[in-house]
Amino acid sequence: MFLTALGLGWVLQQQLFTSTESVYVDQWGQSWEPYSEEVIQEIIAQKQNASVDFTAAWCIICQVNKLNVFGDDAVRALINENKVRLIRADCTHSDPAVNAALLRWGTRSVPTTIFYEQGIPKKMPTGLASSMFIEELIK
Repeated sequence: MFLTALGLGWVLQQQLFTSTESVYVDQWGQSWEPYSEEVIQEIIAQKQNASVDFTAAWCIICQVNKLNVFGDDAVRALINENKVRLIRADCTHSDPAVNAALLRWGTRSVPTTIFYEQGIPKKMPTGLASSMFIEELIK
């Protein structure tokens, strides 16, 4: 429990002090691109696989999801194998583009994860587990 809290504290610190204007590399070495409508349109047009993580540093559930999903070796291997683009839609501070995107998905809350399979989007359950993410990647 202590190690989980320590790890969660590190994630929160990284999220609070990392710019959303450039690529963000998480503690597992995965690169996350910042959210933009242009990136989403590119994913759709090029029929790419992607995961858009609507998240916030102050959201404890978001941080737990990150640890449980993206901290999983099997998930990271499948992300790399399937060339999944990781997109970080940071809601820590109000961003009109990110807020508008959330509203288009019928929500205002985080965590929200949208998975694009060959450019086709699907909203994932809020309590995202690594097994759900793996299921989407191995279809």
